[in-house]
Amino acid sequence: MRKNIFKLLLAASVLLGCTDSDVDLKTVGGADALKTDRTLLEMNPEEATFSIQVFAADNTQWQAVYSSDTDWLHIDNEGQTYSGNGSITGSVSENTDPAERSAMFEIRTFGTFGSSIATVGVTVIQYGTQPFVRIMDLNNNQLDEYKAGSSQSSFTVRVVSNTRWLIESDAEWIRILTPEGLSGEGSANVTLEVSENTSYEEPRFGYVTVTLADIPETSARVKISQEQKSDRQSIIINGMTGYLPEGPATLLLDNEGETLEVTAEVTDNGNRTVITLQDPVDAGTYLMQEATCGEQAIALGGYVTIGEALESGSERWDVVLKQFGGETRERPVVIDSGDDLQAIAEAVNGGTSYAGIHLSQSCDLSLAAFENWVPIGSLDSPFKGIYHGNGHAITDLTIQSSGSNVGLFGCMAGEEESPAVVEGINLQGKVVCTGSGAGCIVGRAMNHSEIRDCVNNATWDFSGGCSGGIVGICTSDNSMAINLNRLDNILVENCRTTSSGRFSQKNDNAGIVGFNYGTVRNCTFEGSITSQVMRMGGVVGANYGIVERCVSSGTLAIENLSTAHNSGGIIGFASQYSILRNCLFDGDMSGVTDYRSGGLIGMLSNQNSGQASVEIRNCLVVGVIGPNTGIILGNNNGYTLDNMLANGKMTGIYYSETMSSNKNCGALATTVGDIPGMSECLTKQELGEQGSYVNWDFTEVWEMNDEKGYPTLKMN
Repeated sequence: MRKNIFKLLLAASVLLGCTDSDVDLKTVGGADALKTDRTLLEMNPEEATFSIQVFAADNTQWQAVYSSDTDWLHIDNEGQTYSGNGSITGSVSENTDPAERSAMFEIRTFGTFGSSIATVGVTVIQYGTQPFVRIMDLNNNQLDEYKAGSSQSSFTVRVVSNTRWLIESDAEWIRILTPEGLSGEGSANVTLEVSENTSYEEPRFGYVTVTLADIPETSARVKISQEQKSDRQSIIINGMTGYLPEGPATLLLDNEGETLEVTAEVTDNGNRTVITLQDPVDAGTYLMQEATCGEQAIALGGYVTIGEALESGSERWDVVLKQFGGETRERPVVIDSGDDLQAIAEAVNGGTSYAGIHLSQSCDLSLAAFENWVPIGSLDSPFKGIYHGNGHAITDLTIQSSGSNVGLFGCMAGEEESPAVVEGINLQGKVVCTGSGAGCIVGRAMNHSEIRDCVNNATWDFSGGCSGGIVGICTSDNSMAINLNRLDNILVENCRTTSSGRFSQKNDNAGIVGFNYGTVRNCTFEGSITSQVMRMGGVVGANYGIVERCVSSGTLAIENLSTAHNSGGIIGFASQYSILRNCLFDGDMSGVTDYRSGGLIGMLSNQNSGQASVEIRNCLVVGVIGPNTGIILGNNNGYTLDNMLANGKMTGIYYSETMSSNKNCGALATTVGDIPGMSECLTKQELGEQGSYVNWDFTEVWEMNDEKGYPTLKMN
């Protein structure tokens, strides 16, 4: 067999002919010679020129010669021999007849001794004046029917015409993707798409029709037939697109340690990938180890359940991090870099909530590459997933923002059956925010949110109010209405702040939660705070919810006596809805010199007159209290102490006699003896005796600490 030494490359740059590359051809220039497909030149009836450029390798000799007699086709350099690159130019005269006409010339290459060793024929078709339309395949064959598979797919046909035309489909499952406007003029490619056929019963049929715009009675149509859904076992992976190349593949399936090698066919319909098994496998659950597509082995690592025939299901595919998992704690989406976390942030802020999906941090990670971190989640697109930090550090966080609801996570909100969770984060860095609702871990936690086991080592400077070392705001939605009832679906638990921060300009800030309608439990403040504004607390700034089993061991100070009122060792401001129980203040409030501040609560306010529903029980104050500061309460607004005692909800509060003040309430000239039963002053010896604490729970909540000489909380 003689070696085929050249091939043809036309205007669409499609490589044709043999597999060798000694000669390439493509059309260039010319008026209507741009309408080409393979070895066909399509020309309109008018007089026109064409040019074909020849790319010849190794000084191959070639020439163009007529292969049929014609008086309307002219080749300028017919019969001339060339070596290497060159071009063929020619022209056609006007066709005044209604019918089209065709002629052919050949491009021949020559070997030694001048023998012809290869030939490619080029057919020239010139349309007549009679309007016409045809539907062809890409090989220029008349197309009467196109057979499509059962999956969603797109394909291309060619409309050949010499005038303007319109195209339409008579079936809703056949879409015309191009041309735009469903119309064209002359010859053009048309892209069609069929949706998936979900029927197992029978194939379906439809028609695509092309009609001449000016002569509606002249038309052409092609029948589109689509197979019914295959009964072969298929693995359907929703959300996976562009990860596995379409076509034949070899799939490795692991079933309890036994690896199966299965041939398969991969199809990608734009929103999911379907892996159709060519041979059946036993029903069961398999681990898809990898797929080999061509020469490329692609890791999968996802579980799939394959039924007897048609039923199958795979693990969730995460389109952001390109991995399987997230539906269970045991099989989470794994985050092992700052880039991964940033990709999650972009997805959440773009509307992917991750509702009910488990994200698991696998190692310490740095955010140093991000000069100004964009929080994960916003009011419009809150984070609804479950983030497991697993105690790993997130370092080098930097936020400089004037926005609201700012933190590592911006806003989070869940559902009753699937709460949003952020847990196990050890945060380091610096957060500066002038907007409201700033928290180093979470800016705003809304309904069905849980923040657990987080440690904040990041420093902060917040001036927008309602801000905290862990969470800025815990409330049901974007409002902070004072008449809301306590919320039992927002929880901040087992969290700790060890760093320092500053509050200025606006009120209601604290070391753990700035503004709270939820429950703050088992939390510890060990850092230091300086404040210029009112209602600052070691644990909670403004409280309308529950604060229980919390410890404030840090340092609290005010910078401006004229503006920083009502600070508290545990709570800055407590409304009539507040519950404060089993809490300990053993920190340092010597820097809080305002007489309206207190060791437990800065200000107690009955905002709705007549509702005396506050509850304060079994709390201990043993820390350092500033001059003029109340040991228990700083400022009482709207409550009479007699009514509070009669209500029976402000009892069992103990403090140490060694403090600089002996007043229960800083704003009132009230000493211990004036309010029997409200509190009790213990001697140093009594402070260390469990019998001094009547009705306190020393089984689950408190324990005597001999080293400190007073009870401490059992923190979970």
